[in-house]
Amino acid sequence: MRCSIRCLRSWAVACLLAAWPSAPAAEDKPKEREPVVSIGRQFAELKPFDELMEGFVRDNELPGAALAVAKDGRLVYARGFGYADVEKKQPVQPESLFRIASISKSFTATATLQLVEQGKLGLNDSVFDLLPHKPHLAKGDKADPRLEQVTIAHLLRHQGGWDRKETIDPLFHAIEIASVLGKPPPATQDDVIRFMMGWQLDFDPGQRYVYSNLGYCLLGRVIEQLTGQAYGDYMVNEFLKPLGIESMRLGKTLLHDRAENEVKYYPKGDLLGIAVTGDAIGAKVSWPYGAWSIESFDSLGGWIASAP
Repeated sequence: MRCSIRCLRSWAVACLLAAWPSAPAAEDKPKEREPVVSIGRQFAELKPFDELMEGFVRDNELPGAALAVAKDGRLVYARGFGYADVEKKQPVQPESLFRIASISKSFTATATLQLVEQGKLGLNDSVFDLLPHKPHLAKGDKADPRLEQVTIAHLLRHQGGWDRKETIDPLFHAIEIASVLGKPPPATQDDVIRFMMGWQLDFDPGQRYVYSNLGYCLLGRVIEQLTGQAYGDYMVNEFLKPLGIESMRLGKTLLHDRAENEVKYYPKGDLLGIAVTGDAIGAKVSWPYGAWSIESFDSLGGWIASAP
């Protein structure tokens, strides 16, 4: 994955230190650890990166990982470590695709600011004046008038007025919201927005920072409304490809829909969740493959990408 704009992303390297007794007793002798499989061109002068990643994968009991390093706009290191598929012993390749979760928000934010630079959007524009959604209200309820005060800048800064600790993070309640709206699950982004527009805000917009998935769901819909394109289509054709980014794409929830060259995900401790999509809605499934809908998370956490 190549990018021609500087500072689109910044990277930090953490140093892992281990302290060992100076004279361990025989019974304290550490067990010999299996080597971590690694793929990609090696450079002697960059061996510390190999050691860092091998230790990171091994010490954290990860199936696999990938690392790429660029210097002065040039890719100088790209390697895969461990397995993309443990059962099949398929190694992680340097170009393997991974879900990047909330790093997706960085791309949505940058695309939004690009629309601002183009004069198609203002940071102080009222979000709900731009969107066609109408609130889902229980009989006798009224929409919170403060919704009109929520701006694009508020969404970008996680200051829209929603606090998931005081109410809910609606993107993780796809079955319940669909039920309230009388629709088959999972709830779509539009369903989630209409549902939350029927709730009172937790604080005045701009009053404080509270991390918000809903805010970035809304930004995705603003991009669609302004461009006339589906969020994913606009991001690929008008934002990513012009930067030379070819491999990035929106991910899929179910295992059988996994993209070519995408790694397989293994929840810690075989974590299970209630399926919100697919043929097993309501049943217990492996957390990464159905306990939440990555398609509904497009603009807030739906992208998959490679390290280089």
